[in-house]
Amino acid sequence: FVTPTPTPVVKDETENWKTYKGKTYEFKYHDLLKITEENSKVSVTSSPIICTTSVSGSAKEVTVSDIDITIEPKKGVSFENIWKDVFGFEFNDKNFDGAMSIGNKNAYYFFQGAESVKYRKAILVKIDTTKALELNIYSPGVVYNCKPTLSQNQNLIDQILGTFRFTQ
Repeated sequence: FVTPTPTPVVKDETENWKTYKGKTYEFKYHDLLKITEENSKVSVTSSPIICTTSVSGSAKEVTVSDIDITIEPKKGVSFENIWKDVFGFEFNDKNFDGAMSIGNKNAYYFFQGAESVKYRKAILVKIDTTKALELNIYSPGVVYNCKPTLSQNQNLIDQILGTFRFTQ
């Protein structure tokens, strides 16, 4: 006689999160984060925190949001054309840092570091041949000396990206 082993229940950590619904996509976000909309651009930010940076050898305080994500739909004649319009260089299999899936769509990203005031992961999601979604994830804690905060858990950003769903 074999006793069945119970299947462990996996808790959905985003179950009680708020849902943002745009025209063509939606995603969940933690209630400690703030959504702002400006035309077609959506920003997801945490409360500002104070970090320090060294300017000309002396410490200077700066106020930043340690979670700062921007989302903006893009259109063009092709995905490659949209990439060039958004990022300023050709899209090919050698000039991005990685590929991923967001909302069951192919996405490609690159990191912008030392030349940027805020460290950025720039992502372009291919919705179809003429539409894309630009996501920028800014991580000022990489550039500035920030106290450990909400973004220390990279899982939060990954969870937000994991809840993306395209509705059209």
